[in-house]
Amino acid sequence: KKKMNKDDKKIKMKLLRINALDTLFFRDGKPFTMGDDNVGVSVFPPAPSVFRGFLRSLFFANGGDTSRAGETNDPTNNISIDFLSLKKCGTDEFLFPVPSDLIIDKNDKDNKMSYLSYDNNTLPATSYKLPFILKTKDDAVNVKLKETSGRVYFTLDQLNRYIQGQDTGKGVELKEMISEEVKIGIGRDDDTRTTSDTGMLYQIVMQRPQTEKCQGLDFVVGYSGCELPLNQLSGLARIGGEGKLVQIAEEAPPDIIAPEVNDLVKMYLATPAIFTEGWKPEKLFADYCIEVAACSLGRYRSFGGWDVAKRKPKPMFRAVPSGSVYYLKSPDNSKLQSFVKTFHGKKLEHNVSIPPNAAVDGFGLVYFAIIQSQK
Repeated sequence: KKKMNKDDKKIKMKLLRINALDTLFFRDGKPFTMGDDNVGVSVFPPAPSVFRGFLRSLFFANGGDTSRAGETNDPTNNISIDFLSLKKCGTDEFLFPVPSDLIIDKNDKDNKMSYLSYDNNTLPATSYKLPFILKTKDDAVNVKLKETSGRVYFTLDQLNRYIQGQDTGKGVELKEMISEEVKIGIGRDDDTRTTSDTGMLYQIVMQRPQTEKCQGLDFVVGYSGCELPLNQLSGLARIGGEGKLVQIAEEAPPDIIAPEVNDLVKMYLATPAIFTEGWKPEKLFADYCIEVAACSLGRYRSFGGWDVAKRKPKPMFRAVPSGSVYYLKSPDNSKLQSFVKTFHGKKLEHNVSIPPNAAVDGFGLVYFAIIQSQK
């Protein structure tokens, strides 16, 4: 029998809680050229890939063999981001982006959420070709809806109720938990390391995950594929474009239930998803005889990054945003069940539909839910 090497053992997912001790700055996908642009925009939360880069840096900064960094035998090559959420400081409340088929009246200050209903598609003279259409209730006339994509979150308990098709209660807006602070900077001459003669000014908008209503907001990151030297960590690290200080600690995983699957199921994106075929993973669905019956998607987001080794920008990808929901059906219920069992609480992976490394970077984490009852 082949003796298993220690490095060959499958490393189970561990969770790390990241608490910001200062403001944070995570760049969006828009290029920023000092002199042409004067405002750097920050996004919150950042792309899942940011945390993979953070963990790789953490490994080498705390006892990892730096001579292997970037090589084929780099021990951090196998790091995979397997879970991502927010969590309120001083509480056990995990927070997830609200699914886009939960709607909130724009005038409702309490953010009471209700389900979109679905019906057979009878829209005439339209390019919408899916068999079902998602809509507000028939008695809801001229209702203006609040933009929830990336802006409204709900708790772990509410996620489990959503998975069971039950009432989910009220959401919480992200702007109630983070505040913005503007930082002014001035251009510097790279040769003299002094202020540039041109006097170029710029500003960046920092995010502080703390408000009067929220004492703090942490990231919770699940990872596998590499043993981080947590016993050697001081508990402090740096993250983001400005290298801001954060405190890290291990975290217990949440208990997220799995749904009972019938002939129709919902797939909810907990993190953004990158598909080579556009807004849906066509070939992946075809392998499981799955058809998209309806969907509720947010506006696409663009993700890229900076390649430290090559010293140039990484390729940009358009992603379906977190919170997006697909209603799936299949003539073969067993294949639909297999699809749910394979990917519930995991990332979508496929050699055709998903770009290489998208899954290990944390894109495409999904949960499944039963269809809510029609009232």
